[in-house]
Amino acid sequence: MKRYPHLTMDESEVWDRFLKAAKEEIRSVYYDVWVGGPKKGLAGPAQQLTMLEKGTLCKRIDVVCQVKEKWWVCEIKPFGNYVALGQVLYYVQAFEDEIGPGQMIVPVIVCYEADKDLVSTFSQHQVIVIEVGFEKNLTK
Repeated sequence: MKRYPHLTMDESEVWDRFLKAAKEEIRSVYYDVWVGGPKKGLAGPAQQLTMLEKGTLCKRIDVVCQVKEKWWVCEIKPFGNYVALGQVLYYVQAFEDEIGPGQMIVPVIVCYEADKDLVSTFSQHQVIVIEVGFEKNLTK
């Protein structure tokens, strides 16, 4: 059984490594945060969606952390690439739609290693990339 909702085994290991080495004071952590989906204010059946229906219509942020006065919206991946970049940028926008404007929201990718071709793109979009390293256990 996985330890974190909807994270793969590799993603769970990445997140565990991050937590063990975290240098920031994390006040709270939320996993599998639902954003997006049905439009607010719709009348009729859309307001009465079952949890299963809502779960299939919403997107899920891997992890949202409160770090000091900021919200970190975290995408956890073994390899930080353009897919992770696109996901985290959307999630920041969708999370702001959920909690309202005026909050400091930071896009964060936590990975074993990030694509070096994307360093300037991560920087341009003010995405924090945290690499936790990858150590193969050759005895397995």
